[in-house]
Amino acid sequence: MKETGDLFDKIDASQIQDSAFMQEILNKLPLIIFLLDEAYRFLFVNKSGLDLFNKSGEEVIGRFYLDVVSPELASQFEKFSKDATGKNDFNGNLKLMINGKEVHFLIHKKTIYNRSGEKIYLGYAIDITEAALLQKKNEDQQWFIQQIIDKDPNYIYVKNKQGEFIMVNQACANLFGVTKEELVRKGLPFIRNHAVQLELNRETDEEVIRTGHISERDEILILPDGSKKWLHTTKAPLPRKDGEMNILGISVDITRLQEHANELIKARKSKEKFLANISHEIRTPINGIVGMIKLLEATPTLPQQRKYIDAIRKSSETLQVLINDLLDLSIIDSGKIKLEQIGFRPRQLLTALVDSFRYAAQKKGLQLTLNYDPYIDKVLIGDPIRLNQILQNLISNALKFTPKGYIKLYALRINDDPHLARLQFIVEDSGIGIPRENISKIFESFEQGDEQISRNYGGTGLGLSIVKRLVDLQEGSISVESPENKGTTFKIELEYAVGSEEDIESYKNAPKQPHADGESFDLTGYHLLLVEDNDINLLYLKMILEKWNCKVDTAPNGLQALEMLKENDYDLILMDVLMPVMNGFEATSFIRKKFTSPKSEVIIIAITANAMKGDIEKCLSAGMNDYLPKPFKPDELKRVLTKHLGSGKKSSVEDHGSPAGSFDKITNLGYLKKISDNNRDFIVDMISSFIEQTPRDIRRLKSAAAAEDWEEVANVAHKIKPSITFMGIESIKDSISDIQEMARSGNTDGLTDLVAKIDRVTRLAFYELQKELEQLSSVKND
Repeated sequence: MKETGDLFDKIDASQIQDSAFMQEILNKLPLIIFLLDEAYRFLFVNKSGLDLFNKSGEEVIGRFYLDVVSPELASQFEKFSKDATGKNDFNGNLKLMINGKEVHFLIHKKTIYNRSGEKIYLGYAIDITEAALLQKKNEDQQWFIQQIIDKDPNYIYVKNKQGEFIMVNQACANLFGVTKEELVRKGLPFIRNHAVQLELNRETDEEVIRTGHISERDEILILPDGSKKWLHTTKAPLPRKDGEMNILGISVDITRLQEHANELIKARKSKEKFLANISHEIRTPINGIVGMIKLLEATPTLPQQRKYIDAIRKSSETLQVLINDLLDLSIIDSGKIKLEQIGFRPRQLLTALVDSFRYAAQKKGLQLTLNYDPYIDKVLIGDPIRLNQILQNLISNALKFTPKGYIKLYALRINDDPHLARLQFIVEDSGIGIPRENISKIFESFEQGDEQISRNYGGTGLGLSIVKRLVDLQEGSISVESPENKGTTFKIELEYAVGSEEDIESYKNAPKQPHADGESFDLTGYHLLLVEDNDINLLYLKMILEKWNCKVDTAPNGLQALEMLKENDYDLILMDVLMPVMNGFEATSFIRKKFTSPKSEVIIIAITANAMKGDIEKCLSAGMNDYLPKPFKPDELKRVLTKHLGSGKKSSVEDHGSPAGSFDKITNLGYLKKISDNNRDFIVDMISSFIEQTPRDIRRLKSAAAAEDWEEVANVAHKIKPSITFMGIESIKDSISDIQEMARSGNTDGLTDLVAKIDRVTRLAFYELQKELEQLSSVKND
């Protein structure tokens, strides 16, 4: 089939060359135009083409096209010629080197026919050098940018609104162990098929697209080998030209930071636990010592014995100061300290503070003076306890390091704001001073100005560290000047809101604990249970309570306390917190949840050496009614008992000996009886086997958990599970299954707590089953 145009239907090859008009038109066009016969001989070339070949029309027309071009261009035409030969229509790009310069053409060849039916090739070429170079430049830039993105160790990707990857960097591909092309082409299904557990937050993607806002979040990525990566992911909207929205995601690997943070948290918790344990281990014997001293002081003693008692009392007071400093520092460092905002009279506080040190100063022959600004407001609003603690530490420090001379306390107002008072407190002494090279260390924990100081003067080096932290917490400032051997001056600046007498009155009218007068205190008719594992504290408390005419029973641990509560009615339980077998928290929780009213509502007072911040909340959360920290004085015990029992004897003495049995049982032998048709011998054998074997299994379970031998934990839990079912211990059936699953999966957070729960509950179960066994045996004997 012929294709002809109106122009070429009217002319032949010779007419084309002779047509001046046509040639003028074609020569003016900004592109190369040529006609070839079927043998690829030039029939026509316009001026742009002749200029390209650098030849005249006579040198080109009628000649084979490869003979026309220079040898340099001939080789470049060869590939194009092969691609175009034999094709009626052809489009292609051609790159030529002309005079050492790279030139790009877009070439089109089309087959047409003249009037005689002869095949003629019409071709034209457009110079696209500028566009090609621009495209190459863009491609080079894209390649360069991609190289930069690929070198970035962070995970960078672009997703469309369907959640499909349309661009990823090399780090993403490496993370999943695939190529970039595979990740883009096959997407997440490909990844999931290779067991990578990646949970993309589609809600976050949708929110970014919907709101156009940037989103930041931390997420966990679990890889095929089971390892975890913590990522901090930022997602931003990435609009396209057509108005559609893509999502740019950048994920930063924060695994090491997270692990480091976890280690810091563990270290902090270990520190707090250590201090809590130290507190308990020191406060418990101190409480016994102080209590015995009080009892000894109330008995007739010889002068020499009185000296010994005084020496013991002073030593115990030193230990109390030490443990209080440690706990104060821990509370401040943990960030759990709460500053009060109450009205107080600064002059009254300062006067009382200085008066408390006068005896100690006079004993050392020191002059202690107080000078306060008359313009200090009568009432300020802030935390008077912390202000007193700051100044008390500074004056104590001055007393320790001032062998002679004076100690002066100044309190000045240094601003004129009617609503906000900025006060400056100055503690100046004539003591030994601090070497210049050691001044920078005195506010650090456990540091003193010189190592020789701790040997000569004692102390832990915590006092000034506590002062600095308390000042910082109140956004104040502290400075020190201390020429060696010429005394030391501490300056502190703090801001307080200016208050009024109404602020003092509201504080004064706040509910207070009733005061119990020792002489009129009488607990006749009350029956108390004292739960304490320390023999000295037990003796001390029992002597005090019996002196107040109340009946006292004692128990060495929480489990024994439960047994005694089953058999007796108590008006109040004094419960130690840390005890063997079952601690006070566990016992209290059991009483509140398992006993029935009124025993479940018995008053429980925590008496504990744990004095860390949060211990009060922990006691109340466990169901305790109040909290009394060790060491305590008899008056403090009277106060808390008065609060809950009143200040006089009980109106009527009740019978406290009736049996109770008023709590839900741990075990239920219904299932065992059902499967055995209530066969007594079978039931006895099963219970005996449980009591004999299960304690050993529990010990194995605890030992394996402590050693983090999770395979052994899973095996032992699997072994225990049927026994728990047979004995009907429903409260721990799920816990046993959870332990087994957690141990096998490797997700062991909280596993040790579950093991401890199993241990506690089975101990109670043993007591119940032992009694059940005794009853069954008595029936058999009958």
